[in-house]
Amino acid sequence: MGLLDYVSKVVHPKRSTQVADILWATTVGLAAGFLAGILFAPETGKDTRTAIAKTGRLVSNKVKTSLSHAKGTLEEVASKVANEFPTEGE
Repeated sequence: MGLLDYVSKVVHPKRSTQVADILWATTVGLAAGFLAGILFAPETGKDTRTAIAKTGRLVSNKVKTSLSHAKGTLEEVASKVANEFPTEGE
């Protein structure tokens, strides 16, 4: 069993595919909603820019949190792989 096969089993490939599909659909939905909101916004340009900046900060914080969580998961998988496949000197 190769390293990639092991990592695929550890990460649950069916779940990974489902998560990727959900993330893709969410991204497309957010983009469509954002564009529709801009086009039909009843607010002034200044208010709209303020709202966009606020939303950008919120999204940025969520992305940072998600990346931190992904980093922890990746480190956990790397640790499992390292334990499963020791180096040649061991």
